[in-house]
Amino acid sequence: MVSWKAGYYLFHAAALFKLFTLNKEMKKNITQEELQRMASLVLLATLSVPLPSAHPEFDRFIETDKSPLEKAQKLSILLGLQQPPTRQSLLKDIVRLNIISLAAPPYQNLYSWLEVEFNPLELTSRVASLLPNLEDEQYAAPLRDVTLVKLMLQLCQVYQTIQFTRLMELTSDFATPFHMERLLVECVRHNDMQVKLHKTSQSCSSNLKIVSVS
Repeated sequence: MVSWKAGYYLFHAAALFKLFTLNKEMKKNITQEELQRMASLVLLATLSVPLPSAHPEFDRFIETDKSPLEKAQKLSILLGLQQPPTRQSLLKDIVRLNIISLAAPPYQNLYSWLEVEFNPLELTSRVASLLPNLEDEQYAAPLRDVTLVKLMLQLCQVYQTIQFTRLMELTSDFATPFHMERLLVECVRHNDMQVKLHKTSQSCSSNLKIVSVS
């Protein structure tokens, strides 16, 4: 909870993963319901971790404050980890320990939609159908952002140009036009994609074109 409140979603997920493994190994007579509850939490928390930069070396080049790395190393020591976790390493551990199959079926579907399948035209509508029924509402907002970034990365593999109105239709009301533009800027900042926003009028919602090259 401390990691979550501090905005360290990665270490929040890592702590839940550590708790899951300890309970599974040490707790006697653990019920299937308890296992499913803990596995679902680990899966939700890990999927909620923001996608990392595709080119972290650029971030290190412009980063002048060493404290984030130092904090990550200290938090890793507190969790008994040899090195700071990553979103990908947590996903691999989840697969290795078969946590996905232990989680509730809706969250198994969520993992498949976000990490396995390629379906940009239905991605957000599928995730949107699940979010209102989340047992832990705190994960709804970060899951929306992860879904939207996944959507853009998939669209970049299919389209070179897309009308902004069409993009907003595909977001399933996840975001306002302003929020979507902010996410696009973040994607460009991390060099995950190249995006051009062409404003042809004062109306951002209906007269924007996005040109994206993966």
